[in-house]
Amino acid sequence: MNCLEFRRKLLIEPRSRDKEFADHASSCPECAGEAEQAHRFEDRLHAALDVPRPVGLESRIISARSGATERGLSGFGSRWLALAAGTLLAIGLAGWMGYKWEHYFGVPSGLEMAVVNHINDELDHLHVDQDARPENLEFLLSQFGAGIEGDIGRVSFVTRCNIGRRSGVHMVVPGQQGPITVLIMPGEYLMQPRQVRSSRFSGVIVPTVYGSMAVVGEKLEPVEKVVEKMRRTIIWDV
Repeated sequence: MNCLEFRRKLLIEPRSRDKEFADHASSCPECAGEAEQAHRFEDRLHAALDVPRPVGLESRIISARSGATERGLSGFGSRWLALAAGTLLAIGLAGWMGYKWEHYFGVPSGLEMAVVNHINDELDHLHVDQDARPENLEFLLSQFGAGIEGDIGRVSFVTRCNIGRRSGVHMVVPGQQGPITVLIMPGEYLMQPRQVRSSRFSGVIVPTVYGSMAVVGEKLEPVEKVVEKMRRTIIWDV
């Protein structure tokens, strides 16, 4: 295994037990250092993922799904039910394929893919420095039933935009290795946190009362402090 193969595998499976992977790390100090950095990042990320599930999350997800089902079924006959069943089958297969692709190639799927794609499509936002005023940020968040309590810190960019299937808030805050993107995504419910990882970015998506929040920075950026700050200062009207 050469250095390029090692680092590709490190990105996909940082704690691989593959013998060639371990042998290369033991014989290449530079790659061993990269692996140590990756392991430290994984540990910090797991700590950030260990967050309490928002109160009432299950009931909100069930309510959202039930409402969507009732709206989708009203006025439709068996022909449309068959079409819906076929669509669900296609979605299931697509989800399974997405899992396989992610499992074997380290490519994010589903909401993770939407987050990475959105950040890649809006890379110019990372370099904007408008120093958003707290009252402007709070007004924008209020449109989604959220607000600010305490000092959120410096926000270099904020806007309302479409993230995946829904509208949300796109923020950029400073990090240690570069700008960190924070995406507030109402309606995108998660039962558990999810990791986000691409060739350039890494971070996490965590559940919130009314959806989820993504915090993503450059690879190996310690995002857990930003996750904690955002969870503490962005409050929801519950």
